[in-house]
Amino acid sequence: MQNAQQQLRDTVRKLFADKKIDVLVGFEKGAVPGRSRPCIIRKAEDADRLVWDNTCSNNLAVYLADFYRKKPPPKGQPPPPSPKVGIVVKGCDALSVALLVRENQAPRDCLVVIGMPCQGIADPATGQTFPSCLACANPVAEGTDVTVPGESRKPVPASYRAVEEFEKKPAAERWQRFHDEIAKCIRCYACREVCPNCYCKECFAEKTNPRWIGVGNDRSDTMLYQLGRMFHQAGRCVGCDACVRACPMGVDLRTFTRKLAKDAKELFDFEIGFGPETEALLSTFKDADSNDFITDPEKEK
Repeated sequence: MQNAQQQLRDTVRKLFADKKIDVLVGFEKGAVPGRSRPCIIRKAEDADRLVWDNTCSNNLAVYLADFYRKKPPPKGQPPPPSPKVGIVVKGCDALSVALLVRENQAPRDCLVVIGMPCQGIADPATGQTFPSCLACANPVAEGTDVTVPGESRKPVPASYRAVEEFEKKPAAERWQRFHDEIAKCIRCYACREVCPNCYCKECFAEKTNPRWIGVGNDRSDTMLYQLGRMFHQAGRCVGCDACVRACPMGVDLRTFTRKLAKDAKELFDFEIGFGPETEALLSTFKDADSNDFITDPEKEK
């Protein structure tokens, strides 16, 4: 990865020199051994801060929407031009960037997407590659403007083994499993804060007029928060597992988000993709779409 890291630094210096970017979102060495952290640089000489290795775990697409939130300009002045943002991505991050572009949260012509080789992210506690990386279907970043050469993991066909084991259980046992997992949640919102898809200016969990759920740690409120957030991810989750890694309580969110991805594939033949032509699952309807998941959730597929 050292060669990829040096090529990344050289690439970023040239992008600044050629005035193709105003700002770059990447990774730098963290304060804790075995960890990197996101960084934002605004000049070419800071490119030497950039690192690239198997500790670069964050999905940096989470920062994009903030760059393009429209703020009212000072009275009598025109709005400032949109910044030209460079962003360093793995395969899963590139999927998030493509999603944000499709959902009009980032203008594609203002982005310079730098694709990096990815061998998987290491768990800082064990040094072992995260299981989600071992099962990654999109290790190679697509739709990028610049690709830094290097060898990525081989893609693995989408697998839903854990979900299938979950589905074999009766409805009451599945609900109990969900209940037991969510009982660990302390409503710190770390899952929301690290997710690129959670870009709402005001989260439904914090609305007061009308109030959807309470702000305390009542179990039913916590379950409603998690259910609401999960269903917002239907057809949108890229499987980066940033939410799982950020959770301080070890809540297994992956089983439930993968369940939604499996349902999207089986019920609506939908899989998230890199292309700008990909239709959003929750904003399309076809006459042949199944309603069984509403009217008869226990019906065998």
